[in-house]
Amino acid sequence: MNLSSKLLVILLVLLVAISLIIIFGMPWLFSQIAERQMRKEAQTFGLFLLKNIEDIALDKNLDYSSQEAHMEELIYKEFEKAISISTETESFIVDEIILITSDYKVEVGYPREQVGQDYAGHADIVANFAEKKFNIGLERHAVQGQTEVDIDIVSYLTLNDQPRVVEIKLNFKKTTELLASQYRRFNLISVGTGFVIILILMTFLLFVIRRTAIDPVLKIADALEQVGRGNLEITMTHRTKDEFGLMSTRFNEMVTGLKEKLHLSRYVSQSTIDAVKSAVTSGDEFHKPRRKRVTVFFSDIRGFTTYSEKRDPEHIISVLNRILSLQTELINRHGGYVDKFVGDETMAIFPSPEEAVLCSLHIQSRMHKSAADFEGLQIGIGIYEGIAVEGDIGSNEVKNYTFIGDTVNTAARLQSVALGGEIVIPDFIAEKAEISSRFKHSLKGPIKLKGREQEVRLYRVTGLTKKS
Repeated sequence: MNLSSKLLVILLVLLVAISLIIIFGMPWLFSQIAERQMRKEAQTFGLFLLKNIEDIALDKNLDYSSQEAHMEELIYKEFEKAISISTETESFIVDEIILITSDYKVEVGYPREQVGQDYAGHADIVANFAEKKFNIGLERHAVQGQTEVDIDIVSYLTLNDQPRVVEIKLNFKKTTELLASQYRRFNLISVGTGFVIILILMTFLLFVIRRTAIDPVLKIADALEQVGRGNLEITMTHRTKDEFGLMSTRFNEMVTGLKEKLHLSRYVSQSTIDAVKSAVTSGDEFHKPRRKRVTVFFSDIRGFTTYSEKRDPEHIISVLNRILSLQTELINRHGGYVDKFVGDETMAIFPSPEEAVLCSLHIQSRMHKSAADFEGLQIGIGIYEGIAVEGDIGSNEVKNYTFIGDTVNTAARLQSVALGGEIVIPDFIAEKAEISSRFKHSLKGPIKLKGREQEVRLYRVTGLTKKS
């Protein structure tokens, strides 16, 4: 799963989570709002009724001790008036209003059947006589599968210095139904609006994140992939002052470094490059020297020193590079690699004499065909096989991974006795079955090489046999 898909999944999960919060949180929120509204209405209603009852008690034209029945009738009428108001508003139903004396008997009640009832067993009534407070309690209960809400108001008051408690029971069924309908509609609108707002916000967030985070990452990933394919011309143009800008700068520095190493590798032998790769992989700083059987190829452009004295440096380098490039191409094609160039000399390593000899024939053939392009220059080639020492050669500052030893020196001696256009090999190579059966060769003669006491029988390779 790519980065864009992961981010999209995260945002979708977040959208679902927020939606669930809205869907399940809204009913609770609306329930709290409804409860607060009902409490407020009940408090207003209760205070209104209590105020009217207290006004009756304060009427100087009434004597509670002598006109008790008349006062009770007035209070009952106030009960009816309050009930009438609640009926007109249709917000709640008054189930009960009672006025209780200090001996817990109902003095005035609606409905009238409540008069004379004993409330000594009602803890809230008893407690209110002691606390002398205005209390509102909310009760929920299920009736035929629907939730109904009742509010119980219990308040202390005095009538002609006599303690009383008024209890009012209000049924908010109609309020609940009305609010439920309103809140359902509001809930749908809120959820829909919430979804739209969240979707817009998340779309915008996705756009911003994609522009500021995902796109730079994808560009860097694409650039890295192109570098992996060998394209070192790519550059990052992200110039923001953040981590992505820093990554772009470091990426460009990395590509520049790779270009420099690529250019540098052209001046280093393949054996040195392989040695460096191996050292990096193994963690070793230098390679342990070892002896190895190799076939060493040496070539030299005959008369190049005299040729160089009569021509411009640019022309000299141009011709030399073309001859060296021709040799390098054919050496690589035949399984060898160039170990080093020393002036107009070339040293190469092959896995066996057969590849070295075949490569040399192709080099001489190409040189002959391109004689006009190379202004008549010819090369002499010497090939020798034997044990050589392979290792890091040089100072602590500069090293070259190469081969040294008698095999290398002898190959160089064979090249020095080869005439222009010749390929010189020793007798033991010429006598190998794979060489004698495939290549034509003729005796060049016993020749005493520098550094050797005995003469060495040398052969010149002249071409391929008819069998090959």
